[in-house]
Amino acid sequence: MIYYRLLPLSLSSLLLGCQGMAQSPIQAPSQSNSSSPTAMPASAQLTLEATPQVRCPAGQACDNNPDYRALIWQSGGAEVFLSFSGNLSANDREPAKLNQHFKYADIYMPQSDGRVLAIHAAPDAKAEAQLHFLPSPAGRLHAQLLVKRHRLQSDGNSNDATCRTDDMQGVCRRETTINTPLTLDLNLAWPVQ
Repeated sequence: MIYYRLLPLSLSSLLLGCQGMAQSPIQAPSQSNSSSPTAMPASAQLTLEATPQVRCPAGQACDNNPDYRALIWQSGGAEVFLSFSGNLSANDREPAKLNQHFKYADIYMPQSDGRVLAIHAAPDAKAEAQLHFLPSPAGRLHAQLLVKRHRLQSDGNSNDATCRTDDMQGVCRRETTINTPLTLDLNLAWPVQ
């Protein structure tokens, strides 16, 4: 069975600030003069049981050293795309090697209101998020995303001045940037070959 789930909270309610769903804020120390609470970043988990597809540039064999090697998980509208430099061995699963050769990630998660939560992670400090690979049991890939900001995407009116049609099909997308810290734990199927 292929599925994805978000634990322990639904991201749409979590990220839209529904009270009672987000973690309780931590109060500042009592000796501080500040009476305002300090909020902890929201956290969630994305688990995908789909087997990843391996992609390399067109015309380049993945068993050699292609320009890049990508792993793609897709399930129930959710997608995780991880890109690595091509000199990463296809069988190398050590977190240090994965972190060293990591180029970027794009994560898309459908929300209950019809929008899609989108996160772009890269080693660059200016990126929306940083991704760190963690030790994982055989057959799994664990990673953690430390998100500074993310986007909520929806289909828009193609006559609207804010319509973004930069994809190949000319589909209009509206994006709202959310500047809310988030920790997203990835738990992905990665069968041993």
